[in-house]
Amino acid sequence: MTTRRSIKYILPIIFSILLISCVEKYWPELNSTGNNLLVVDGMITNQPGPYIIKLSLTSPIDTIMQRPATNYRVEIFDDQGNSEALEEIQDGIYSTSTNGIQGVIGRKYRIDINGPKGQNYATDLVELLPPTQIKSFYPMIESKTTLESETENIGYQFYIDTHEPSTDSTYYLWRLVQTYEYHSDYTADYIMKAGDSILRETTVEEAKSYAKCWLTEEVMQIFTYNTTILSSSTLNQFPLNFVNTTTRALSVRYSLLVNQLTINKSAYNFWNSIERMNSEQGSMYTRQPYQIRGNLYNVDHPDEVVLGYFLVAGSDSQRVFVNRLPKPYNYYYDICVPNEADTQRTTNFWWRFTESGILPDYDKIFNYHGMYGIFLPNPICIDCTLKGGVNIKPDFWIDE
Repeated sequence: MTTRRSIKYILPIIFSILLISCVEKYWPELNSTGNNLLVVDGMITNQPGPYIIKLSLTSPIDTIMQRPATNYRVEIFDDQGNSEALEEIQDGIYSTSTNGIQGVIGRKYRIDINGPKGQNYATDLVELLPPTQIKSFYPMIESKTTLESETENIGYQFYIDTHEPSTDSTYYLWRLVQTYEYHSDYTADYIMKAGDSILRETTVEEAKSYAKCWLTEEVMQIFTYNTTILSSSTLNQFPLNFVNTTTRALSVRYSLLVNQLTINKSAYNFWNSIERMNSEQGSMYTRQPYQIRGNLYNVDHPDEVVLGYFLVAGSDSQRVFVNRLPKPYNYYYDICVPNEADTQRTTNFWWRFTESGILPDYDKIFNYHGMYGIFLPNPICIDCTLKGGVNIKPDFWIDE
């Protein structure tokens, strides 16, 4: 199987970055015209909703930033006369209702987007294809060289096997969401909250709330494939995500959700182009660039560049859990160790509090650690939520 390399941290701005190719038209004025372009990311599948559509506007390309596109009207239609207007649940994020429109295999769907300044964007009707069922989704312990490091890193490589698809020529896009449990380096044995005048021991529940978190995030890596070149249309041991021991992802327990999307050739060409761009990024032999155009267009101004894609796809999904790699495998993520800065921070705190009685605006969590006595570490070492996760266990989470 072909080895896949792609940049791990791909921002949605990918839709406006230059693709390395010479096939399509070259856009030499991208830096000056690439501002305030609409970017669309969303889909409808045969899986139950709600369905999410994300809208954003590009900033100048050298900033690598996007801004939420707010106050738009987004509506999904099918070819049977059904439709639903989506609700903006966060800035730039639009959602169908729980009991709203449902994707049905064989029906066709399109999207209409109306902007606050009278813009009218749309897609053509696209058929929702039957999904190819996942036969197996599983990890294997492997050692690989990643783009982030020139050394071999141990970790889990995830593979997927499929059942026989409904047609010989099938186009796939895989989207992955990872969730992992991680713990803080120190236990919150003592706590002094802003506004309190005493240092007290934490309760068992308080200590747990700071110590254990779960982080869920999309895997910002693109995986596509098509079976037109295969003698057999089933896939066996097809490689997807690789996660290693250089981060906290495998420090306790890890879960990966795969969504296998069966798409049409047009959608495949779009996502495969982005995947190829990522794998070729930085090559010495780069070819002339062009913008990647999706399936959206401005109804009134067809020449306007609209970025992104509205997917209509058959979907099957599976989730897998793995535990921390057993010994003798080593981990290489940073951990907190008591140091002189912690001692000085504690000294400064007690001096300020003794002299003025003033506490900082945020909660101060202390830790008792043997020979160091009571000391005040960097908050990120003791409050796991400061690393981006939440201290509420996900509904789908299964403990070891």
